[in-house]
Amino acid sequence: MPSFAGKIDKGHIIFVSGVSVLGKSGDEANRRTYYTLLDTGAQGSMVSQKVVDEVGLQTVGYSPILPVTGQPFQTKRYRVHLDIPVGSGGGGIDLRGKDIDISLLPYAPANHDVLLGMDFISGLHLTVFGESYVLSI
Repeated sequence: MPSFAGKIDKGHIIFVSGVSVLGKSGDEANRRTYYTLLDTGAQGSMVSQKVVDEVGLQTVGYSPILPVTGQPFQTKRYRVHLDIPVGSGGGGIDLRGKDIDISLLPYAPANHDVLLGMDFISGLHLTVFGESYVLSI
């Protein structure tokens, strides 16, 4: 089972993932990498305005968001190919992922530009132990 291991930093699982426009995921020049927060408390995955601008994402609709404040609102939705790091046979790191609808983050995060919610995480096996984690596909 391909997997990726890392350290938990200040209670957060943050790693580098790749975002590309849907249909161009095989085009290495199209993929951009960003710091990604794994958030098991979020139902959906989201990206910052920085990702939208740099990757050139086009709006495909709107998504309802219900934040912890309880005040629902609409945010833009995009269709992307999102890759996460997994181990490779050669001892290096490969990026693998899936096509997914992703919403615009309603804030500018300080330490990440992609937030992976349960819509993406539910297809992974996550093991947390002490200050370490392992993601497996």
